[in-house]
Amino acid sequence: YRHYNSFNRIILLILDITLIAFAFKLSNLFRYGDLELTHQYSIFFVLFALVWWIVSGFKNFVFRIDGFLPVGRNTGIQLNAFAIHAVILTSCIVIFNLEHLSRLLLLYTYLFTALLIGVSRLVLFLAQRYFSKSDLASSRYVIVGMGPAAINLHQTFSSDEAPGRKFMGFFTDKADELSKHSSMVKGNVSDLQEFCLQNNIDEVYYTLPVNDKEHIDELTEFADENFIYFRIVPDFSAI
Repeated sequence: YRHYNSFNRIILLILDITLIAFAFKLSNLFRYGDLELTHQYSIFFVLFALVWWIVSGFKNFVFRIDGFLPVGRNTGIQLNAFAIHAVILTSCIVIFNLEHLSRLLLLYTYLFTALLIGVSRLVLFLAQRYFSKSDLASSRYVIVGMGPAAINLHQTFSSDEAPGRKFMGFFTDKADELSKHSSMVKGNVSDLQEFCLQNNIDEVYYTLPVNDKEHIDELTEFADENFIYFRIVPDFSAI
């Protein structure tokens, strides 16, 4: 799964500050017909950006653009962040004696900021979804075994909440599974290594019982030699 690290957050924060600066320019242009900010409005910009950075730290999901959150919940979090931001900023206006700023200018500022940040999140979300479904971003994986653990793992990776993986097939030695799921089964377990090399497999998930230590050691060594991510997800129901 894809989680945002500190680098992602810094990049998105820089993007937000840039969009806020652009929103301030647009607001000043609509209100006064000039792109040059007044001294008070410049101070307000610094406060606005600083408070947004503080609120973003508390509202952790402000920077989420992936598919883990439903769209409605994500939108609600954005609106909640703006509401908290407005409350804190109102106090700052009083403290720093910026009451003389035009109310219409403040309205324009919030409308343009919300619009630009909202559109940026939508564009980034769509770009991330598109890129995650492409072969360039997909991690090719296979599953050894076809028990309940294997099926559950495949369903999890195939869901919309887990983008970025491309399923390449199951490998099993059981005749009933070979016939029932012939379109998804790529061969016997003995065919796995050759298939991985021919299809540039990135990940192998082993869901068979763990009592065959020799076979597991063989696959582990093969994965290490070919830079393949190998993980054991044993199906204890088969023991």
